Amino acid sequence: MENLIFDPEIINKRNKKLVKYLKQTLCILPYRIISLDTSKMLLTYFAVSGLDILNKLDELPHSSQDIINWIYNHLISENINGIETGSCGFRGSTTLVTDKNKNVQNHKHDCSHLTMTFSALNALLTLGDDLSRLDKKAILKSIQALQLPDGSITATNQDGENDVRFLYSTSCVCFILDDWSFIDTDKAFDFILSCLTYEGAFGQIPGAEAHGGSTFCAVASLYLMNKLTSLSEYQIHRLKQWCLNRQEKGFNGRVNKPIDSCYSFWIGATLKLLDMLHFTNYDDNINYIFETFDDITGGFSKWPGFTPDPLHTYMGICALSLVNFSSYEKIHPALVISQKAFENLKKIHKK
Repeated sequence: MENLIFDPEIINKRNKKLVKYLKQTLCILPYRIISLDTSKMLLTYFAVSGLDILNKLDELPHSSQDIINWIYNHLISENINGIETGSCGFRGSTTLVTDKNKNVQNHKHDCSHLTMTFSALNALLTLGDDLSRLDKKAILKSIQALQLPDGSITATNQDGENDVRFLYSTSCVCFILDDWSFIDTDKAFDFILSCLTYEGAFGQIPGAEAHGGSTFCAVASLYLMNKLTSLSEYQIHRLKQWCLNRQEKGFNGRVNKPIDSCYSFWIGATLKLLDMLHFTNYDDNINYIFETFDDITGGFSKWPGFTPDPLHTYMGICALSLVNFSSYEKIHPALVISQKAFENLKKIHKK
């Protein structure tokens, strides 16, 4: 029965449902996920990049240029009417915008967010934009102001959480904009190292339990900063061991926790960056991911029988790409965009 997953006809039917689900994410959100509207930029990235990996970017429900313009409409400028915002970057959605001119930051809670900035850049690259409309220095200067003395970085200029997730978002932005001069990468490395646990992997903050998502953020950040080899041979060995031990059928994110479809990506991509993914069981992983597929709505969920959501759908697609499933486009495991989008970035860097 499991071999049916690899049947071309079944793959084609499920891909069509995946495309339908991703297209819906770019339109009016279903009521079950309407609470995610404040993070519409992140969902746009998931949907656009997901379609790209499925080689179905030509089926966007809107024109590429309309989506590009929509993304830029969420860009907060460094200077508005002569007033420094200190928050150049992208907002998550227009939910908190009260001014009819959506291009204007008009109250203190309307600010850029690191993860939304990273998401916007990835979506723009996927859509073929050349990023020429960005004030890159202003974005990087705003990020510089977010780095704390311990090397960690907050998500916004309104304080809040500071952990490896936002250091990862920063690493992606700096890599994409091809400029690391605005953050202290040595302090960032020290912060990441302080999150390394006795288990051999990384927690979200110092003292936290090792976690699959945090480990990906830490390893991908080190990879993008070209500091992965700064870990000792022993640290790398234990990290590989911890990640490989996460597979049961799919992967779990922590010791003694149930497997979850998103960790097929978080752990899978980490192992890919460590050149160890080929030591895992691809077929078992693929079979588990499809156990979480919803044949009615078309997306992937966290666990079998649960409601699909955009994050697990995109992570499922990326995880399948990592293990060379079907004709899915290959992805860049650290930036989490297709190789086609990464090629677009390389062309921009050469200009």
